[in-house]
Amino acid sequence: MEHSPGVKGGGVKASKKEALAALRRGDKAAFASITAELAGVKASLARADELRRELRDQVRAEQQAPAASARKRVAGKAVTKPQPPAPRTADETAFLQALRSFAASEPPGALLSVRDFRGQLPGWSKARFDKVALALSEANVVVLLHHDHPASVPAADLVRYVFDPAGFGGRGIYYNGIAMRRGAS
Repeated sequence: MEHSPGVKGGGVKASKKEALAALRRGDKAAFASITAELAGVKASLARADELRRELRDQVRAEQQAPAASARKRVAGKAVTKPQPPAPRTADETAFLQALRSFAASEPPGALLSVRDFRGQLPGWSKARFDKVALALSEANVVVLLHHDHPASVPAADLVRYVFDPAGFGGRGIYYNGIAMRRGAS
């Protein structure tokens, strides 16, 4: 923020002090300039608070929107449009059936170990399993949880995680947890 000549300290408090000093000196021009600056700061803060409230309301609205809806922005507002379910491949269908069966012994929505679930699809290659898991995640049917520190995992265990080479800006990402998304079919 720029201040009138003679303002020291560079902050709003300094401007208030300078405004009072200018008023005492009878320097009406300096007083008017500083109070105009303060009014501008007050308006900026009010606008920032208004934007914060709008953002909070948008986040809340999106969190309450159904999981099976597509979200897009029109003039800064969230608009939801129901999306028809995408047709499933035979691999996706088999994957989901195995996941539902594997998850049946857990509480609804529980996060499951990818390493343990991989054993439910014997004969599937790592590439096939990972491709289907990533496709279902992209389609918002399953949720994948990434490992926070894969470098700490032994290589023998790491190969049992789902790997997305495009994740984290092309550096790759390992997923060690999986769950059905609420409302997914």
